[in-house]
Amino acid sequence: MNNRIVILIELLLAIGLYFVYIQPTYSNTVVPLNSQIAKTEEAKIVAKNYSKKESQITQQYMKISPSEHARLNSFLPAASHNVHFLYDVSNLAANSGFALSKFSENSQNISPQRGVKTSGPTLKISTITLSGKGSYQSFRTFLDGLERSLRIVDIQSINISTENYVSSKNQKNTPSYTYKIVLKVYWLSDSHSI
Repeated sequence: MNNRIVILIELLLAIGLYFVYIQPTYSNTVVPLNSQIAKTEEAKIVAKNYSKKESQITQQYMKISPSEHARLNSFLPAASHNVHFLYDVSNLAANSGFALSKFSENSQNISPQRGVKTSGPTLKISTITLSGKGSYQSFRTFLDGLERSLRIVDIQSINISTENYVSSKNQKNTPSYTYKIVLKVYWLSDSHSI
């Protein structure tokens, strides 16, 4: 009988020890660790998928020829390069007989749609306002050259005002106009994207 009482006390002590020490310790430390392990395993799977996708994109990128890389970078550059763009526009204007006189620039971000996650570079816009003088034909030549540019350029507005006729001894009178042009130029904000 004494043995049974000792066994019963040991059993009650083991059950009490389980509920007082083992179960709370298990619930407070082991369960959170198991959830962290599951999250870590999930993160490993996501990282592995990301690495696979990155290697696929890198392989596709390496298949593009260097000339196409240069063309892509001039089409949608990874930086603003407004000085280079304005230099190109100035050369284009000079070659077409159109004289640029003023310019101003304003940059802005294009924000993604609400609820859409973006992991890549963001698209940015520079609004550039140009003013210049010249004949209608020189302005048309300038716009034609701007249209054939590899950069993405949207012409937002054109304002034209009349100037006096230009006359010289050897040339007949040709009208001269003052033009104000508002352009939007696009580029990527992250230089590591292309």
